[in-house]
Amino acid sequence: MFQTKTVGRKIFELRKEKNITQMELADLLGVSYQAVSNWERGNSMPDISKLSDLSRILGISIDDLLNDEKSSTIIKNVIGGTEEEYIKENEVSLDEINDIAPILKPNQTEKIVDKVIESSNENFKFEDIVAIAPNLDEDFLYTLIKNCIDTATLEDVLSIAPFLDEDDIDELAIGLLDADNVNTKIVVSLAPFMTEDGLDTIVNKYSDKINIEAIACFLDEDTVSDYAKKMYNLNEFDKIIKIACYMDSDDVAELALKAAKDDNIHFVTTVAPYIDDEDELHEIASILVKKHGISGIKGIMPFL
Repeated sequence: MFQTKTVGRKIFELRKEKNITQMELADLLGVSYQAVSNWERGNSMPDISKLSDLSRILGISIDDLLNDEKSSTIIKNVIGGTEEEYIKENEVSLDEINDIAPILKPNQTEKIVDKVIESSNENFKFEDIVAIAPNLDEDFLYTLIKNCIDTATLEDVLSIAPFLDEDDIDELAIGLLDADNVNTKIVVSLAPFMTEDGLDTIVNKYSDKINIEAIACFLDEDTVSDYAKKMYNLNEFDKIIKIACYMDSDDVAELALKAAKDDNIHFVTTVAPYIDDEDELHEIASILVKKHGISGIKGIMPFL
């Protein structure tokens, strides 16, 4: 793997030796001086399309500039357009491609990865794809994953989730989940990367195994409301209170009205902030006043 700090230091020293300013080097290469500054600080690497010119200007070979013989050999073949022949004749791993990916264009990386997999006699596993995922297009990455999904776990999907499309994560997660491995922790971790529909599918199938309160903020309002109504029938009022802010206001009002009739003042008072309709609040208040007088609506007065 390239040591960006080392490469940056070398660019800095050679530029000074040539008595070239950052701005002058930037002009010669057709890049911004900020790009040159970032190279020299080790914050980034020069693009592969600039390596030949950079090496020529600084009077150094690509091998010596990068200080990584195997990686620089692959890069020189990419620059020369002979990478396919090189990969066919030499053993190249995905790890090695991952090392040079930061200076390749996305389509170059994908083309090379394709050739490495095509030329290899090995069956690539999911974990082989994870490291290089940040450098691949979503669709290309998903195609690779589908070819090795048999070796994947939910944890694998989570590790690669930031680099995939939401719909693709839905398909992978739903396909890998079953009654034996579903748990709140993994679903909560995957939730930010999934669609509402995907999460709803999981919740509807495994509601008895998942803490819905933990993922309510990612769910569709109707799904949260349906769960809350089930909890009300089970007298699980505390669970409803935790998710009331994620419910449709009318559904909160419906449960609060029931609670008022059931004389559950604590529940009504706690969920009242999530009821938008004044008429519904007044109806609830009238029930409590009939039962307890003005003291019955003390907790919801600020919302009337």
